[in-house]
Amino acid sequence: MYGCSTLNIEISRKEFISDELKPITALEEAVVRPSSKITLENNFLELLSFELMEFIEDEGKKLFPLRNLMNSLLNMIDEGYGPNLISERPSDKDAILEIISKLNEILMNQEDLIYRYRETRDKIVTTQNKKLELRDKVAKSMKRAKRKGNVQ
Repeated sequence: MYGCSTLNIEISRKEFISDELKPITALEEAVVRPSSKITLENNFLELLSFELMEFIEDEGKKLFPLRNLMNSLLNMIDEGYGPNLISERPSDKDAILEIISKLNEILMNQEDLIYRYRETRDKIVTTQNKKLELRDKVAKSMKRAKRKGNVQ
């Protein structure tokens, strides 16, 4: 008995998977399939876009002091104060210039990261909007099908 029920479960699992992988030929099928219905009804992409926006804003706030420090250091160098104001030793001057270089590298990397997050968020928002449009089309199609008596 045990082997028989396991075989039935395996067959039904295969049928379920093959049904889920079949292409959708009519919009009404999207509501009937559990995976499609869940995808159309969940708000995961919307939540993800909000989380990304908060992350982007937080990263921007964290970079603000570093940007100010970098601007101050560069202005000091432009005005002639730079490394000479801190020390006359060449090794100290080189260390200060190295710090400025590393700070600039960090800022550029963080700005690139924020840019990539913004691009990703834009794509998520676009996908969410398209999903909402598809959900509306499916709902309208279901209403038409109900009027015609094709769907219960």
